[in-house]
Amino acid sequence: MTMRKRFGCLALLALFGCAPFVGWQAYQYVWSQSLLPHGVEARWIEYRKQAAWGFGPGADEVGLIIYRLDNASLSKIENGGLGYLSDASESPALVNISQRKARERRTYWDWKRTPIVPLWSGHGEHSCGREPGIGAFLDRSDFRCKLDPKTVSRVNAILRSDNAFYAHGRGGSVVLVAPAEKRVILAYSG
Repeated sequence: MTMRKRFGCLALLALFGCAPFVGWQAYQYVWSQSLLPHGVEARWIEYRKQAAWGFGPGADEVGLIIYRLDNASLSKIENGGLGYLSDASESPALVNISQRKARERRTYWDWKRTPIVPLWSGHGEHSCGREPGIGAFLDRSDFRCKLDPKTVSRVNAILRSDNAFYAHGRGGSVVLVAPAEKRVILAYSG
């Protein structure tokens, strides 16, 4: 076998070996994008950490996703604020079932300005030792997700600030839109 054929065979093996990994990453990216609120675009995912136990309805899963806001969305949010986010969440009902399910995933309600009061402080049955905030929100059940401490501090600073917006969503999720930070933060625990 010539060197060229060996290289070709190795390249094919590497390609087929990487395909499942690349496919899984693409699926996770598309799923993460489907969770953004209506009217908010953020193509870049800065941080994603999740943990799951089980599959389908009844599974335990917790996670934190931090997106970087697109400039067009940032401009709309800075100009329209709370009104823009609330209006984007309300739209006509869709007839197509798959469109309706996709819309429900992106629907958040009761938009408010931060700080979140009362800030989460419950730690479930365990003493996780975390300060009240996003860590306590994600640790409120018996199932946990280990987060980067710097990320937790950064998100908690946004939760306590008065220049971001938040809303609740399906399945125990909370979304934060922080125009000053140019970030969208999605936390879910359910």
